Amino acid sequence: NIWATETIRHEGVMESQIMYLMGVRPKWDERGRVQGVELIPRSELGRGRIDVTMVPSGLYRDLFPNLMDLLDKAVSTARDQQEEDNLIRRNVEKTRKMLLEKGVPEDKAQRLASVRIFTEPSGAYGTNLDKVIVASNTWDNEKQVIDVYFMRMSHLYGQGFWGDSAEHGGKKLGETLLKSALSGSKIAIHSRSSNVIATLDNDDFFQYLGGTAMAIRAVDGKSPEVYVTNMTNPKKPVQETLEKMMGREMRSRYLNPEWIKAMMKEGYAGARFVDKVTEHLWGWQVTVPEAVDAAKWQEMHETWVVDRNGLGIKDMFRTSKNMWAYQSVVARMLETVRKQYWKPDQQWVEKLAKDDASTDQAVGLACRHPTCNTLHMTESATDTTLTVR
Repeated sequence: NIWATETIRHEGVMESQIMYLMGVRPKWDERGRVQGVELIPRSELGRGRIDVTMVPSGLYRDLFPNLMDLLDKAVSTARDQQEEDNLIRRNVEKTRKMLLEKGVPEDKAQRLASVRIFTEPSGAYGTNLDKVIVASNTWDNEKQVIDVYFMRMSHLYGQGFWGDSAEHGGKKLGETLLKSALSGSKIAIHSRSSNVIATLDNDDFFQYLGGTAMAIRAVDGKSPEVYVTNMTNPKKPVQETLEKMMGREMRSRYLNPEWIKAMMKEGYAGARFVDKVTEHLWGWQVTVPEAVDAAKWQEMHETWVVDRNGLGIKDMFRTSKNMWAYQSVVARMLETVRKQYWKPDQQWVEKLAKDDASTDQAVGLACRHPTCNTLHMTESATDTTLTVR
């Protein structure tokens, strides 16, 4: 996954990773300007060329079409090397044969099979997973969620295409090509080069990196390893798992009493931010369930509902005049239980349900996901005296 804002900050680290995996490098002129790519000889590379599928953001597409063109040339350069362990060439040939069997002409089949850059159609932004996953009352299984990703992100860039959905015989081939390109992927990777934003304070991270991991799981039946190229300390860049990066973020921010006190001083906006963090944790739960274990939900529950630090959490929300944010945090936890991602002791479920109901009575419904639109939450609680929405 490559983003424009990240590339502006890290000045091409991710692009360099992509090229080196494929066994190519930029070619500079005497003024230090990139004028194309050149092959890294197999003898110098010391390994086979690795196939890479790129999923840039819509903003990256608009700001850096020159880099997308450069990366596409890198794909072609690597593909054309007749080496036994060249995974790019092997996978392109496999897809080409599949397309020929569908009746796609030879010259077009070769170009379609070589596409390795997929994203939204021209003029569109976002995977739409941020909308679908949050509206958890509208879906019952992962397939309903990931179908949105494939429909949205299966537009081709490179090899002479720019935002095409690749039709043949009245059928769109974009989704087939994206699934073929993702199949067999061992790792999904993104970057983070700023301490200002992390994995849980915005929805873009989970809808792109999480969405890609979820798409690979849909194709192959298992999730890939999910990594982040962490350049928040530019002097010590590291590759680390999403789980590790998210865990550190939670410890230093959302479970940290000092952070909590400072954030809640921000009033309405601070309370809303806490609600969004819970929502984004849910986004990761659905897209990369391996990275969000029960302990994360339990600690969020103990910190923000049980108030284990004795901060007067509910009073903080009340003072901020945004008890709806608290209501939404509790409701999201109940929804996580309802969909069986988190299975706490029944006593905690009952207490969450009662807390949810008492908040509803005190301030009314927030009328947002997952409060107004989730009819099943209180039905799943054992306390049948609660009002069913």
